[in-house]
Amino acid sequence: MSPLRTLKKPPPLRPGDTLAVAAPASCFDREAFLQGVARLEGLGFKVRFREDIFSKKRFLAGDDARRFHELKEYLLDDEVRAVFTARGGYGSMRLLPLLETLPRDLPPKILMGYSDITSLLMFAQQRWGWVTFQGPVVAKDIGARMAAPGEASLLRSLGDPRPLGALQPEGLAALHPGRAEGRLVGGCLSLIVCSLGTPYQLDTRDAILYLEDVGEKLYSIDRMITHLRLAGLLDEVRGIVFGPLKDAHDLPAVIMDLLLDLLADLQVPILFGFPSGHLDDSWTIPFGTRVTLDADRPALIFEEGALSDG
Repeated sequence: MSPLRTLKKPPPLRPGDTLAVAAPASCFDREAFLQGVARLEGLGFKVRFREDIFSKKRFLAGDDARRFHELKEYLLDDEVRAVFTARGGYGSMRLLPLLETLPRDLPPKILMGYSDITSLLMFAQQRWGWVTFQGPVVAKDIGARMAAPGEASLLRSLGDPRPLGALQPEGLAALHPGRAEGRLVGGCLSLIVCSLGTPYQLDTRDAILYLEDVGEKLYSIDRMITHLRLAGLLDEVRGIVFGPLKDAHDLPAVIMDLLLDLLADLQVPILFGFPSGHLDDSWTIPFGTRVTLDADRPALIFEEGALSDG
């Protein structure tokens, strides 16, 4: 799917609406999950989840059939306005062949997560033509770690159909100058690398590519970005935005120096340090919408709304 294709935008999520929480990947702590549910209910949302969401099979939240049917139930339920996820970890990519059995003309709804959920977000964008959302998960972030800025970002990104406009978070740095426009795509770096050579490989043509990760040391970041280059995924990108690369090194300057060494010759604008992904108070951002990357300000400018007016 070309990033220039017009994507389907979901209706906004507003107080009183029903959201459902699915666990398509790893198992999680029950108390942390219920704390997140309580916070969402405190924001005015009706929260639905199945009791078998607490299932465990090895490192997964139940077997593939359980996790798929849970997700399918919520995707097909017209009363469910949004599908949040309990946790990342691992397991979402195991569900992709099963998701192929669903109709491709599914009405869009908010689908949100990050980390391992990147696999689902890429699938929904490229198979169903949906705008998707990178944002906090329920069991790890929303209850205990989401602060006021993250909450405000969540409510605005999922509830306001207007464009987010220019976002200039503290600490955002320009690695390479310039200005470019394209659709924002991407997510967790290691999951994007895992998609290479599969039917679900991310289409980065004419895109602004967002990359972030956690727990990957400098050599691993080098290896994965080099892998993307050798696979051709960076040949036609118009710009790159790096989110957190948590634990890569104690000094951001060292990480930025590596990224410049790997990518400066692409001659596209590059930003570093956008606060969406693996960090304590993640901002929520849409994938699939048109953005401008202005490394000279520096800013990431969301030029179109991610939600329908319904």
